[in-house]
Amino acid sequence: MKLTELLAGVGTEPVASTKAKADITGVTADSRAVKPGDLFVAVPGSKADGVQYAHEAVQKGAAAILSEKSVSGVQVPVFVTPSARKALALVAGNFYGNPARELVLLGVTGTNGKTTTAWLVESICLAGMNNTGLFGTIGVRWNGELKEATHTTPDPVALHRTFRAMVDGGVDTVVMEVSSHALAQDRVHGLTYRAAGFTNLSRDHLDYHKEMEAYFQAKRRLFTENLSSGGLAVVNGDDTYTTRVYNEMRQLKRQSWKFSRAGNGELSASNVEFTTSGIKATLKTPAGDIPVKSALIGAHNLDNILCAAGIALAAGASRRDVQDGIERVTPVPGRMERVEKGGVTVHVD
Repeated sequence: MKLTELLAGVGTEPVASTKAKADITGVTADSRAVKPGDLFVAVPGSKADGVQYAHEAVQKGAAAILSEKSVSGVQVPVFVTPSARKALALVAGNFYGNPARELVLLGVTGTNGKTTTAWLVESICLAGMNNTGLFGTIGVRWNGELKEATHTTPDPVALHRTFRAMVDGGVDTVVMEVSSHALAQDRVHGLTYRAAGFTNLSRDHLDYHKEMEAYFQAKRRLFTENLSSGGLAVVNGDDTYTTRVYNEMRQLKRQSWKFSRAGNGELSASNVEFTTSGIKATLKTPAGDIPVKSALIGAHNLDNILCAAGIALAAGASRRDVQDGIERVTPVPGRMERVEKGGVTVHVD
């Protein structure tokens, strides 16, 4: 791919250029992984700035450098951008032909419940005959094959490379767990979600975010920056932090639904039965009542079911799709997973 094509829409300023029409054969932000013909994106990190490794990248064959700072003494094109992280996300999309634009993206964020909620949304979409892909803590899955994941939300190059493989494999819908780290680090910059859910927010990852407000602001970006103009936010009406997103969306005249076991929202439940075998309930939704039964156990999983139902309905799922998808889903490994042996029942969590 021509360098000019790769940088389209990124917003860069050339500061050194000897081969402005260079062909680029790869993109990486890891100087250790540079191969001849790559564009090296010098991303600043918490401990070191990638620009420190620009000369090493050139020695390994990098055909161009993209950085927040000028790099002198190299005989390859150098481009400066205000944000290398955002630029990396955009050039990764360009390099793989922007496959995310061919997909319906559905996101889930929050402290707890992301994985189970994402599995529920995936199951509902599959029940509706969507060829659905999944990104999450347990792995990346499409066309029935689950692959191990190194991160809940991959880095931009791995993310867009996988989007391309999914599109080429016939996938039309992708459900993603979107972590606070990914949002803070702009891994999903430039992506547009049809619907997104916010499960809850409690104390976690404060080694990275330092304080709860910063943690919340990272999560909030999924709704304020990545949700499409006609997209819908589905948030926990029983959680103070997530309700702030609901109120903000409403003030901006954006679509937003609350889910609540206590009846404090557009999505709630009646006739609820919790047993050691699962959940039975009637979901009260803007699309009408939906009777459901699930092998998932516990009140927290009713929250996950309500959130997933809202996301799926926002994406066009029918009430029957929601009903069938919830019934089909199996407990996520290690998430209140039921194990029976020798007459003894154990729940692994």
